[in-house]
Amino acid sequence: MEDLNMSVCNICGGNEFISGPGGRLSLTGKPPKCKGCSSLERHRCLREIYLQLNNFMPFKKMSALQISKDRAIDPEWFASHELSIYGGDNSIDIQNIGRQDNRYDVVICNHVLEHIENDYLALKELMRVSSDSGFFN
Repeated sequence: MEDLNMSVCNICGGNEFISGPGGRLSLTGKPPKCKGCSSLERHRCLREIYLQLNNFMPFKKMSALQISKDRAIDPEWFASHELSIYGGDNSIDIQNIGRQDNRYDVVICNHVLEHIENDYLALKELMRVSSDSGFFN
């Protein structure tokens, strides 16, 4: 995997970086936040993981459920992609997901569980809608 404090952002292609939240710099002393898309190291790392996974698990044949928008994920990667935004038109209660069992090949839920009252129930539901041959992130 490439250095995630790269000179070019793997999400937007930008090449200008600024200090992160609270003026934070990366451990290498470089500014971590892409000026173009506001991605941080965690976003670029996740993007790289998905790019590598796509090399041997072609997403174009997979269905995805994404709970909350994440700039690291490109909906165009998947055959079908459902996005749930809290309070939006397609706001899914992840403690009671109204979808069939094994519905999605990929279930993406980043930076959400810490806001859920019953995270055990939410995880159980997310795993329920994940296909047996798919994965949950």
